[in-house]
Amino acid sequence: MYRRTKTSYLAVILCFSLVLTLLGAGARQARAEDPYDGMRLKLLHLILGDDQYSLPVSDPVLRSKLAKMDSAVSSCAAASAPCSSGKGVWDILNRGADRTYLWVDLPFTSTDSYTKSGDITNSYNRLLSMITVYYTPGSSFYGNPALKNDVLSALDWLYAQKYNTTVAPYGNWYHWQIGVPQALTKIGLLMRDDLTAAQLTNYMSAVNRFIPDSAARTVSGSPVMTGANLLDQAISVAYRGILVKDAAKITNARDALGSVFAYVNPASAPNTTARDGFYQDGSFIQHAAMPYIGGYGTALLNDIGILFYALEGTQWDVTDAGKWNAYKWVFDSVEPFIYDGNVMDMVRGRNIAFGPAPGNADTGPVLTGKGLIASIGYLLLTAPSTNEQMGEKYPDNPKQAIQGMLKYWLSKDTSNQILDASSMYQYLQLKQIVNSAVPSRGEKTGTSIYANQDRAVHLRPGFGFGLSLSSNRVDKYESGNKNNVQGWYTGDGMTYLYNADSGQYDNFWPTVNRYRLPGTTVDTQKRTNSSNWTSYLSPNRWAGGAELLGTFGAAGMDLKSPGDIGSGGAILTPSNLTAKKSWFMFDDEIVSLGAGITNSGQTGSGWDGSPRKVETIVENRRITGGNEFTVNGTAQPAASGWTAALPGTNWAYLQGNTDGESSSVGYYFPGSAALKASRETRTGSWNEINEATPDVYNVMGTEDSYVRSNEGNHGAEPTLVVKNDANGYARETYLKFDLTNFVPGQVQFDSAKVTLVPTVIGPTAKAVQHTAEWVPGNSWTETGLLWTNKPSSNPFSPVRQWSGMQAGTPVTIDVSQPLQNALANNQKVFSLRIYASSPADPDGTVAYASRENPNSSYRPKLVLSGYKEIKSADYLALWLDHGVNPSNASYSYVTLPNRGRAQVQSYAANPDIAILENTTAAQAVKEKTLNLVAANFWQDGMKTVKADGADFLTVDKKASVLVKESADGLDVSVSDPTQQNSSKIQVEINRSYSGAVFMDPGIQVTQYSPTLKLSVDVSGSYGRTFHAKFSNAAATLLSSKGDATVRDGSYAGTNYGTSGFMEVKNEAASYNRSALVQFDLSSYTGTAGRAAIVLTPIDAPAKAVTHQARLVSAQWDENTLTWSTKPVPGLPLAEWKVPAAGSPVMIDVSEAVRRALASGDKRIAVEIRSLTNGSDTYASYASKENAAAASRPVLKITAP
Repeated sequence: MYRRTKTSYLAVILCFSLVLTLLGAGARQARAEDPYDGMRLKLLHLILGDDQYSLPVSDPVLRSKLAKMDSAVSSCAAASAPCSSGKGVWDILNRGADRTYLWVDLPFTSTDSYTKSGDITNSYNRLLSMITVYYTPGSSFYGNPALKNDVLSALDWLYAQKYNTTVAPYGNWYHWQIGVPQALTKIGLLMRDDLTAAQLTNYMSAVNRFIPDSAARTVSGSPVMTGANLLDQAISVAYRGILVKDAAKITNARDALGSVFAYVNPASAPNTTARDGFYQDGSFIQHAAMPYIGGYGTALLNDIGILFYALEGTQWDVTDAGKWNAYKWVFDSVEPFIYDGNVMDMVRGRNIAFGPAPGNADTGPVLTGKGLIASIGYLLLTAPSTNEQMGEKYPDNPKQAIQGMLKYWLSKDTSNQILDASSMYQYLQLKQIVNSAVPSRGEKTGTSIYANQDRAVHLRPGFGFGLSLSSNRVDKYESGNKNNVQGWYTGDGMTYLYNADSGQYDNFWPTVNRYRLPGTTVDTQKRTNSSNWTSYLSPNRWAGGAELLGTFGAAGMDLKSPGDIGSGGAILTPSNLTAKKSWFMFDDEIVSLGAGITNSGQTGSGWDGSPRKVETIVENRRITGGNEFTVNGTAQPAASGWTAALPGTNWAYLQGNTDGESSSVGYYFPGSAALKASRETRTGSWNEINEATPDVYNVMGTEDSYVRSNEGNHGAEPTLVVKNDANGYARETYLKFDLTNFVPGQVQFDSAKVTLVPTVIGPTAKAVQHTAEWVPGNSWTETGLLWTNKPSSNPFSPVRQWSGMQAGTPVTIDVSQPLQNALANNQKVFSLRIYASSPADPDGTVAYASRENPNSSYRPKLVLSGYKEIKSADYLALWLDHGVNPSNASYSYVTLPNRGRAQVQSYAANPDIAILENTTAAQAVKEKTLNLVAANFWQDGMKTVKADGADFLTVDKKASVLVKESADGLDVSVSDPTQQNSSKIQVEINRSYSGAVFMDPGIQVTQYSPTLKLSVDVSGSYGRTFHAKFSNAAATLLSSKGDATVRDGSYAGTNYGTSGFMEVKNEAASYNRSALVQFDLSSYTGTAGRAAIVLTPIDAPAKAVTHQARLVSAQWDENTLTWSTKPVPGLPLAEWKVPAAGSPVMIDVSEAVRRALASGDKRIAVEIRSLTNGSDTYASYASKENAAAASRPVLKITAP
C-alpha cells in the first residue's frame, strides 16, 4: 500500500495544532442524559475521534485517513455512490430482495464450517466500516441516508437469516461469541438513535443469546474463558449493557477484570487454562502454554484500556486494587518486547504465520507492533501520574513514561506505519504526544529472563537479542485453525537479532528455511504440517536462567526433540535427539554452547534429500543479495546458490543491510569449527505456513462493453449482449481486467477463470454457441469502444466455447495459461472478446451482466483458485553438521552484533571470553574484560567449575549462576531453571568477603571466609533470580529509632512498642498483625550507594508465607502507635518468603534512603504485612528491645 515519507508526516504533526472542539453542520450532540449515555459518548469519542478535530479538515493526514475510509466504502464519487462500477463494500453490496448473501465473496456456502461462520463476522465488520463513515464528520458519506438505509436493511437481513436468538451455531465458536458481538455492539453504539426499539431489542437479544455473561460458553468447542478471550466477551457484554441500559451486565463486565488483574500462580498445573494471564516476572501466557503478549495480550490490553476509560467516573468505576497491575504490564510485559516498533516474533504465538490479505501486500517492512502500541494508547487515557499504587520500581510518573515510550517508537517508525494505521482518535492522540514537551524515552537497554514463558531478552545499545525456549511448561510452538503449520523449531532455542535492519523479519516466515532457524539444534527429519492444537510441551523442566544487575544473563534449555505429534498425542515422526544448550549474554557478545548432542535411530533421508543427521544452526539471516561474507579473512563468493564446507573456521563476518556496521554481524568460533554455509534465494507464500490463508481470490472487471455496427457506445449499460445475426444486428462483448493494483509481482494459481452470468436468454439462445478469444491490445476503453474501433483477438488453444446458457447460471472461461504467460511478461491487464460462433440466429440473443449491473453478484469477475502471492528473499545460512546419530557432540560460537570485519578479526585474535566448561554436567564461560563468570549446571550433585586454572564456583543442584567481581565487591545471581527444587541450592565461590551489602530474601551466608558459601532457598521461586552483593568495605549500621506491632479488632487501641518482637499475621479480625519499623538518618553524612533494612525472624511459620514491605511516610511514635493510629502505607518495596528463624531478611531501600537524605525529613519507615492468609501464618521479627542484640533491626548503608 502507499506509504508517506516520515518527513511529510512529522511536518504535518509539527505544523498543525490539536483542536478540541467539533465544528460543522450535523455534529453529534455531546450531552448525556444518564450514565449510560455518558459512557456511550465516551466510546463514540474513541470510535470516531470527531470531537478532536474541526471542519473543514485541514490536516492532510486526517484528510488522507478519511479518504481511505471512504474509498473502502465506495471507490466512486460520493454523489454517484454506490456505483455499479465501484469496488468498495457498499458498491458490491448485494441489495437484491431475494438475496442469500450480502457479498459475493462471503456467500455462507463454504463446506468449511469455520469459513462459513467467519462470513458472518466479516459481513458485520463490513457494515461497521460503512456506518462508521456515515457518522464521521468530514467523510464524503457523512449523513448519507442511502448508506444508512442499506446498512439497516443488511442488519435486518443478517438478524433474520444468520445471527439471532434461534439460529443453530456452526463452525468456530469465536465468531458467535466474540467476532459478531464486538462488531454488532459497536454498530449499536453508533446507530442507537437511528434504530427502532424493535431493531435494538432484536440485535442485542442475539448478542445476549450467545454471551449472556463475560464467561459464557454457549457454543460447542468454546474454551474456559480466560485472559483475552474473557475480556473480548466482557467488552461486548459492557457495550450491550450500555446500549440497553442494563446495570447488571455492565457490572458483570467490570467484575470480569478482577480475574485478569490477578497474577497467575506459577504452581498451576502445566497445560491448563489456570496458567493463562500475566505473571509477576512479566510473562504473559494464553492457551495454557504459549507466550502471547504480541497477540492475545494486545487484545486484552486493548479491552482493559477501553473499559477503564468508559467506566471511569461512573458507578461502575474500576476500584479493584489489582487495576494498577495493568499499568505495570506496560513496563514489565510489553516494553521489553517492542524493538523500534516491532513486537518480537517470539511472543506472537501462531500470529507469526499471518500475512496480509490477498492483494494487500505491503510495499515496505511491516511494523508488527502497531496493534500493541494502539492498546497502550488506550491504557494511557487513565494512566496514573504517580507510582503510589504501582511501586517504587516503576517510574515516578508512569503516564509521562508511557508517553515517552510512545514518542520514541514513533521516532523510529521511518515508514510512518503507526500513524498510518491508527484510528482517527489515536492519530490525534499520538500527534499530541509528538508535539508535547514530554522527553522521548530513548533506546531501552537491559536483560530479562522470563521464567514463566521461557523467553529471554538482552537489549544493548544498537541491538536486541531474543531467545525462545520451551519446557514442560511452555510449548515449543502453537498450531491450530490451520495456522502456523510449520512452527516446528521456533521454541527450540531460536535466536532473534534485532538491529538497524528494520526489514530483517519482514516476510521472514514464508521465505526462511523453517528447518534452519538460528540458534536451534535439529534432527533434519522431514516434518509434517500440523494444525491440531496439540500440546508441544517438552518432557524436560530445565529451561530458563538468571540475570545479573539487569544487564547480563545466562540461559539454557535441556532439549528433547519429539518430532511431530498427532492429535491424540501419538508421535508421528519420532526423534531421539537430546542436547544441553546454553546462551551467555554479556555486554556486546552472546556466547552459545551446546553439549551432549546425541541422537539414535536416524535412518533414511532428511528434508533436503541427504542422509538424515543433526545440525546446529548458527545463523540464517536475510541479506539484500551480495552482502560481503568473509571467513578467516577470505571473502566468499557472493552469488546466490553458493554453498560450501568451511573447515577450520575461526571467525566470520557478514555485512549488514544498512549503511556502516549498524546491522553487520560477526561470529567467533573458539578453537575453530567445521562450518557450513550457503547463500540462497528463497521463495514461499503465507499459504504454506498458514493454510487458512484465503486461496480463492476474486478480481472484479475493470471495463466492459458490447458493440454493434452503426450504433454508439454501450459502455454504461447494465448488460453485455452477444448475438450472431445478419444486417447489422450482431453484437460482441469485450471485457477488461486490470490486475495492477490487485495482484503483486509474483503469484501462483491453480486456475484462473472469468465468470459471466447470463441475465437474458432469447427463445433459441440455449442452442447457440459462444466463443471467447484473447485480446492482445488493451488500449480500448468502455466509454469509447465502437464496432468500428474494436480490437482484434486471437483464439485460445484449445478453443474456449460454451452453449446451453441459462439465466442466472454462471458461465466460466478458463484463462489460466494465457494469464500466467501475461503475468510472466509483467502484463497485468488483459482483455477478452466474447462472440456467437454458431450460425446467425435472430432469436439467439444472450445478455450477460456487466460491471454496471445492479446485482453485484452477477458482475464479471476473475476467480483465481489455489492463489498464492509469492514472496522472495535472499538468505545466508551458517550451520554445524554433527553427522548421523551423533553421540555427545558439542559446539561453541560467539555472536558479535554490529561489528565490522576488522573488529571481528581483532576479537578472534584476542577474544574477551574463555570457555571454562562445555559438558553435560556444566556449561560455563568467563567474560574476561567484565571479570564475569556465568554457568549453567545440568545435574544435581556437587560440581565445580574452574576459572584461571583454579576451582572457582561449586554448586550442588541444577542451577544457573552468574558471578561478577569488581572494585566495589562481588555480585552473584542464582536461579533454579527447573522450577522443581523444593529446597536449597548450595553455592561456594572461591573468594572471601567481610560482609553482605545486600542479599535477596532467601539467601543465607553460611561462610564468608576462606571461601564464600551461600545457601539459596529456591523453593517456590519458580525460576526467579536471587541476587546478592558482597564487599570488604565497611558499612554504616543504624539502629531502629522505633518499632512496634499493631493488631486489629478488639486490640486496635493497644500499643506493643515495648515488646521484644514484632508480629505479622494475616487471618481474621482481631488476629491480624503488622509490624512497623523506622530509622533516623540524620546522623549519616555520606552518600548512600546501597541501603537495606535487616530484619531477623524469631518465629517462622511451618508453611510458605509471603511478607511485603511498604514505605510509610507519616510520623509515628512506637510508644503510642496502635492499629487505629498507624499511618497509611505507600509504595510496595519488596516481597519475600519468610525464612527460617535466625536467617536475616534484607529489604532494599536504596532509593528511599537517597530520597530521604536529600529531603528535610531524614527518616525512613516501613510496614511489614503478610500477603498469605491463614491461622498458620504467624511470624515475628526481633525488635530493638530484643535481648539478642545481633538480631535487632538495623539499616545497613554502604557508600557507592
